[in-house]
Amino acid sequence: MLSAHNRKLFDELRALNLPPDQFVVFGSGPMGIRGLKEIGDIDLLVTEKLWKELLKTHESKDRREIKLSPHVDAIMIWFPGEWDVDDLIAEADVIDGIRFVKLKWVHAWKSLRMAPKDEKDLKVLEAYFQGQKSEPQQ
Repeated sequence: MLSAHNRKLFDELRALNLPPDQFVVFGSGPMGIRGLKEIGDIDLLVTEKLWKELLKTHESKDRREIKLSPHVDAIMIWFPGEWDVDDLIAEADVIDGIRFVKLKWVHAWKSLRMAPKDEKDLKVLEAYFQGQKSEPQQ
């Protein structure tokens, strides 16, 4: 079940009117849209084309992150670096018109990063995969 808080964040994302084939929700967002977690923000990976367009009108922090506006603190744009954003977009799950990376990639990212908050998320994901009767495949 999607919480009111998560719904509000995804509505804010939709209101930005970003080209839907140029970004994918990463981080905890794919868990949030499925009601697996109350999320604090939305992380987007964007294509190089969209990144360059956004740089024309928005400030970039350390050339890897763009904050869209002072009013939208909860949506961050990331230049993907080591991730192939085109592949992630192509294989994404589309939910309510927004592309979300597959949960297997959330699991992979959180397993690599292993921040303290990731341990809880990994347990939630593993329980979800067990309920789906499939393990994350890479």
